[in-house]
Amino acid sequence: MKKLNINIKTFALSLLVTGLAIGFSAFKNAEKNVVIRNGVAFASWNFSGTDIEDPGDYDSGTTYCGIVKETVCIVNAPTAAGGGIDLNAIVPGFTPTTTVLDRINAALATIPLTTNETVLSFREQ
Repeated sequence: MKKLNINIKTFALSLLVTGLAIGFSAFKNAEKNVVIRNGVAFASWNFSGTDIEDPGDYDSGTTYCGIVKETVCIVNAPTAAGGGIDLNAIVPGFTPTTTVLDRINAALATIPLTTNETVLSFREQ
């Protein structure tokens, strides 16, 4: 009976640890705003520079964008092999050659500025 009690406690503890690990993992993904599209993880990137074509002008994560809409603020895109934003990644659901940068330019071409699946928000320039 004592051995059964120890096994039940061990089993309960392992369930608790597993549940915490899964919960923490889901929390981290939600925090980064990760979306899986066609098996590719798209994460949120903050455009903090002046050149939308420069991957170095994007930071991982999100920020407050304000209410004035003049340029891109938050972009949803995959991470490149080097760790930054992958502006050349193909966006699922469009032509086989439509890239993240194409979708950013499409959002910037709308009047008034309108978000899409890639550009999640705008900010003051």
